[in-house]
Amino acid sequence: MNDVRPLRTALAAVLLSLVAACSVLPEPETVRVIPLAVPEPESARAGIDYTLAVPRPVTDAARDDRHVLVRTTSGTLTRYGPVQWPDRLPDAFRLALVRYLRDTGIAPSATGSPASAERVLLLDLRAHELAETPGGLVADIDVEARLLDGDGRLVDRERFRATEPVGALQPARVAAAFSGALADTLPRIAGWLARHGGRPAG
Repeated sequence: MNDVRPLRTALAAVLLSLVAACSVLPEPETVRVIPLAVPEPESARAGIDYTLAVPRPVTDAARDDRHVLVRTTSGTLTRYGPVQWPDRLPDAFRLALVRYLRDTGIAPSATGSPASAERVLLLDLRAHELAETPGGLVADIDVEARLLDGDGRLVDRERFRATEPVGALQPARVAAAFSGALADTLPRIAGWLARHGGRPAG
């Protein structure tokens, strides 16, 4: 019997230490997912008269991720922890563009497979992040677009850049700034596509 009490005491001490350890564990971090909001379609936009494929955009390894990045004035990329994209950035950007092209009627049958398309839109995401500038923090979108014909020959290329002020570094303001930059970028890409073989607005 004398050996039982020390054992019980030792077990109780272990349990108390485990409870104390659990009480100091950090709370789970809350991460807000911000979508790449598709701009409202404009009325009577001219469509294209060719079938279009939009493969997954290319980008560098740092941007091929769900994390929202901040580019400092020195060019360093860091993560802005409280928010993420709904998918890896190239996939989220492609989905937003394809939905815009379909919703506006510019390319109702836009697809991801170049096999059956008359033209292919290749995208290079050079930047899609928050950027520190002398005028303050901005959402910065920079994408190069190349339009190829069915034989892989270059039809045209264009660079699209848009920035939108963020103001205070808060998730809601970050989401609003990227929505503004995207609302500038997507219609310009669509208009550029329409100039290379458009049909009258219906």
